[in-house]
Amino acid sequence: MKVTKLDRRHNCNGIMKYHVETTMDTWGSDVRIELFKKWRAWCWEVFGPGTETKWIIVHPIDGGPDDKCRMESTSRWAWHTEYNEMRLYFKDDETLSAFMLQWG
Repeated sequence: MKVTKLDRRHNCNGIMKYHVETTMDTWGSDVRIELFKKWRAWCWEVFGPGTETKWIIVHPIDGGPDDKCRMESTSRWAWHTEYNEMRLYFKDDETLSAFMLQWG
């Protein structure tokens, strides 16, 4: 398992904070797909409904004293499965911590 903190190089930066992906070095494709499906099902049960990253619904939130408007997701997690990537995206530290306690 590989956890990445998102920055400007990553999709969903500013909306989500982390993404988690299976590593491909030692597992076959079938095992990797099944593990990802288990992760996604668990997230749906624990965090509620998620969505594919391209369908994330966002709304603006107040930027505070620096007056920079930011966008925030309405869901705590999402997934991305295009281009042979299998990633779960998490909105905050608490959501990632809960996932890591179960699967890490």
